[in-house]
Amino acid sequence: MAYLLILTVILGLIVLLYFNIRTVRDERAELLRFLAFGSVIVLLDSYFLPRLSYPVLQLFKSSLSLCLASVTSIYIRNNLSEFRTSGYLVLLAIFPFTLFFVFFIFHTFFAHQIADGFVYDYLRFFQLQARAPLFVIALVYDLTSILPKRQKWDKLSTTIDGQLALALIAVKIIVLLLILGNGLIFGTRYLLLVPDYGYALLTLLTVFYYRNFTRIQLRIKYLLKQNALSTISDNDHAPVKLNQLRYYASVIDQLVTGQKLYLRENLQLKDLQSNFTFSISELQKAVENHLGGSWEHYLNKKRIAHFLEHIDLKVLGKMDPTRISGELGFSTRASFEAAFEEIVGCSFGKYNAQKMYPVSENKLLLLGKSKDLLN
Repeated sequence: MAYLLILTVILGLIVLLYFNIRTVRDERAELLRFLAFGSVIVLLDSYFLPRLSYPVLQLFKSSLSLCLASVTSIYIRNNLSEFRTSGYLVLLAIFPFTLFFVFFIFHTFFAHQIADGFVYDYLRFFQLQARAPLFVIALVYDLTSILPKRQKWDKLSTTIDGQLALALIAVKIIVLLLILGNGLIFGTRYLLLVPDYGYALLTLLTVFYYRNFTRIQLRIKYLLKQNALSTISDNDHAPVKLNQLRYYASVIDQLVTGQKLYLRENLQLKDLQSNFTFSISELQKAVENHLGGSWEHYLNKKRIAHFLEHIDLKVLGKMDPTRISGELGFSTRASFEAAFEEIVGCSFGKYNAQKMYPVSENKLLLLGKSKDLLN
């Protein structure tokens, strides 16, 4: 009964998290958390669920492993389309886990009435016949999504989220090759067996690397290109350097947004220079060309977007603009009001008086400002 309660709470949390997500970036973060947490559970299933019988534990592991494959497809689609995922696709992605939840309800309350033969037949079908085809279907869906959009490959390869999406596809291909190799070496019956532990481990390591070793990745990327940059001509150097600047601009955006550095007062670009190999002037050029304006304008967009996303219209009229400007990282009230009018299109006083400007992402899309504010 305790396990059933835990599963119910987990499904409830998944639903609540989905409805509380506001932006594409928040959705990606939650998907990555699910992948990391699910991978750990698969790897340590016997530790977390020691009292479950072996057949039920096998079904739990298989269901969660398939959820990892389907959620990975959702993450890849999110990077390609840059739009929020519909609830139907999310429900389809967690369907294997929902299937196990339904089975576990019956197993908990009607364990004595369910014949062992029925349980083992159900597990045999899912474990030996359905799991590998479903995994292949998820991989085919990823490939059919990304292959027609070759023009976006360059963009994906210059962002951390995009590189992670491509790496997750590569992990699925590696697992598929392992399945085929096992089938050729040990017999055809192994063609329907998915290495759950191997897939979970590769997924966890991939997510952990791209989300936690950004600086190491940048350093390795720089060292690999250093010799090549010294031997090519200036004309050849330009596009390579442009791609590097675009990549570094993406990393700056990841750092500033992920850690909410834009809320710091007087945040300077030189405060982040230790993470990069370019000079301040080159980083300023990267920000201007790839982040929509000067460094100050970029920070102001992030601050105003943060204000619009977290504002409570019920208490807006009672809020002190001076306190708001300080909390958002503006040095003075005047700088906050000037940035607000420039980005939103009306003065803060008019916004405060009429309360007619929307604050949700969908309505910001109607204003034509979401790409500047939320990306």
